[in-house]
Amino acid sequence: MTEKVSPQAIVSLFIPSRRKILKLLLSHGALSYRDISEELGIDEHVVLHHCREMESQGLITSYMSKIYPDEDRVYLCYQVDTDCLVNCMTAFLKVFVELLKACL
Repeated sequence: MTEKVSPQAIVSLFIPSRRKILKLLLSHGALSYRDISEELGIDEHVVLHHCREMESQGLITSYMSKIYPDEDRVYLCYQVDTDCLVNCMTAFLKVFVELLKACL
């Protein structure tokens, strides 16, 4: 059964910076916002803004982790909530199919 998803989560899939972040997280599993920033060449504050928005929509989750063994600090890391992502894509496709049917 598909859980209800917010329209904002579906819209996030069409925002280029957010789509790049999601794609990067899907390919790497989980990354700190600094790693995302470096990898994509996007300012850290912009990455944090997009990640916070996507987290509020359920698309990604965050946690604190010591990701560099040689450093004695923890970083805010993000990973994709694949269930929510699949639900968003499914909801979008259902709407898209209905629109196509209406046009035929």
